[in-house]
Amino acid sequence: LRPNETETAAIEVQNPTIILPESDMELQQSVVCSVTTVKVESVAATNPQLLPLAVISASLRDQLAVLKFSRPVTHTYNPLEYAFDNHLSFLAKYGQGCKEVLLLGMNPGPFGMAQTGVPFGDKGWVRDFLGIFGPVNKPSKEHPKRPVDGFDCRRSEVSGHRVWSWVQKSFGTAEKFFARFYIHNYCPLMFMESPTGKNRTPDKLSPKERDRLFAICDKSLRDVVALMKPKYVVGIGKFARGRAEIALAEVDHGAVVLDILHPSPANPLANKAWDETVTNQLKKAGISI
Repeated sequence: LRPNETETAAIEVQNPTIILPESDMELQQSVVCSVTTVKVESVAATNPQLLPLAVISASLRDQLAVLKFSRPVTHTYNPLEYAFDNHLSFLAKYGQGCKEVLLLGMNPGPFGMAQTGVPFGDKGWVRDFLGIFGPVNKPSKEHPKRPVDGFDCRRSEVSGHRVWSWVQKSFGTAEKFFARFYIHNYCPLMFMESPTGKNRTPDKLSPKERDRLFAICDKSLRDVVALMKPKYVVGIGKFARGRAEIALAEVDHGAVVLDILHPSPANPLANKAWDETVTNQLKKAGISI
């Protein structure tokens, strides 16, 4: 965390101060998932340390903060900056231990993670199903067509609704799902064009800007995989799978990399029994549901 920042990791963690290693949190393959190594101050006895996963997120946030993007991108949101309290709550509640399956999204949607700080973070599902509800600040430069209203946002995210309704239908509770699975976004930035606020996906950035962004996100993904040691890295869509294959090609990770159908309503195939399709895809890969 940046100096003099006050943030909350979870209900049990108040005003943590993270002590970052001088090596910028270069996690080693030997890290044991259940062991936390990042000290925090002013915490309850039930949670005396903050997860290394939170340090990975903080490091990613700070590295991305210095990047600049040219037109047609006019606005860039990073919910790891203005919604980090909720993001920390998500990590502390559901990001502990090794995971069998790492589900990898692309980047935030305007009515999901951009509002709540949680991947595929439709406000209703984040509040009522995941049990996360907290204040959200404003980005430093807000697009008038894409205001950040946090849990007061009047729009719902279709992709998020589909993901979490599938989780509820398939596993019953968030706790049962996260005992084996984890959801992570490859890139935490959302890019918009003026004057409409049209979303611009990371792969559509200029080559130079895209390469700088991907280099940072690739390393962060490698750190997450080294920490969680998943058996499967599942791209939610072809883009996420492609980035996972490239990022993880440099390390001996041992995971099977595959993809499932993206839930976006812009994808015609996703508008026909997306949940059944995804369940079948995962089962075909050997993942029990």
